[in-house]
Amino acid sequence: MNCKRILCTLALFSGLLLTCFAQEAQPKKAKFDAHRSMENIRADYGLSSYLLPEEQPSINSRLLEVTSTRRFWRHLGYRVGAMVSPHAGGCSFLAGMPVALDFCPGTMSFGESVGYAAGMSVADAVMDGLTGHPEDIGNDILGNLLLIVFRRVEFYGGVTPAWLRGAEKPFACTADLGLVVTIPIWRFGLNFTPAYHYSLTQNVFDANGEPVRSIMSITGGISYLF
Repeated sequence: MNCKRILCTLALFSGLLLTCFAQEAQPKKAKFDAHRSMENIRADYGLSSYLLPEEQPSINSRLLEVTSTRRFWRHLGYRVGAMVSPHAGGCSFLAGMPVALDFCPGTMSFGESVGYAAGMSVADAVMDGLTGHPEDIGNDILGNLLLIVFRRVEFYGGVTPAWLRGAEKPFACTADLGLVVTIPIWRFGLNFTPAYHYSLTQNVFDANGEPVRSIMSITGGISYLF
């Protein structure tokens, strides 16, 4: 009887040890940190405008864009998504698929950004005093304080192939350069994205019959960080 109890005790103890070792062997899931997160899903809404000579009427259109950014190496990632725009370039409808390379140099926590802004403000005040421009101290401090709010910045460049309904040439493509500023609020963020687009195809023409190449867009929206 004693032998059976000893064997049962040893078996139970061995099982507990194996369970502990198995749990330690499993990789621990990294805790989410909004200030270190570099992957996201975004939904943005805004306005695009073709850059025309001043004497010609402007060509503006609304646009809605949903994109996802994933990291593949350190601060580099890829950005893919879908966008739609009614009445883009005088056409009845535009649908595109933006694809881009994304660079995020990193973001700071609130405490880190406060410390950085304070250090930069002191350095700027000393430099302004040495160069004889004390009147610039206020502007420098204000600019550094903005770093506390806009402490997450991304840069991207890519292309957007698109289909235009109602155009003589239904296929369009632009080369894109953009800047994304995000205010992180835990897993969510508020976005502001100015971008420049250069048309690689001749789909839109001005009043003189010349193709319009340059387009500016400004969008804002929300993002989910993960």
